[in-house]
Amino acid sequence: MSTLTSAIFAEQDALQELTKLYEDTLHAKAERKKIVEFMREAHRSEDKLRPTILVLAGLPRILDSPYTQDAEPIPLLLTAIRKLSRETILLIHADRLEWSPSNRTAITADGRTIPVSEIDIPATTALKSSIKLGTGRGRRKDNFIKVNW
Repeated sequence: MSTLTSAIFAEQDALQELTKLYEDTLHAKAERKKIVEFMREAHRSEDKLRPTILVLAGLPRILDSPYTQDAEPIPLLLTAIRKLSRETILLIHADRLEWSPSNRTAITADGRTIPVSEIDIPATTALKSSIKLGTGRGRRKDNFIKVNW
């Protein structure tokens, strides 16, 4: 099965470390957008969007939106993600992220289950060895996961 795209879900400190790693490696500045802003832009675009690194914030707001039903936000987000180039590094901020290596078809972000095609454990492990892991002042820099849709 061919995957639509891959994305990295990350909590705040891990997101900062990953963004810095990709900016330094690719010599490119990350574009930061709110998810709703990105979804609107993708909907209006007739062509593929081609940012090198895209950081999306606001996942809890679309998951708990009173204007969408429980199952609608994620398919809407996936429709927008289809407008991204396959070369884009996609980072999505989550306030609370949980996942289990035993369940490779779903993650829990901000208390909601998000279905994915697969959790990419080898790529996640490789990324964890590339960034400066550790804790400081109660912060976790290693809570992120790469997923494929």
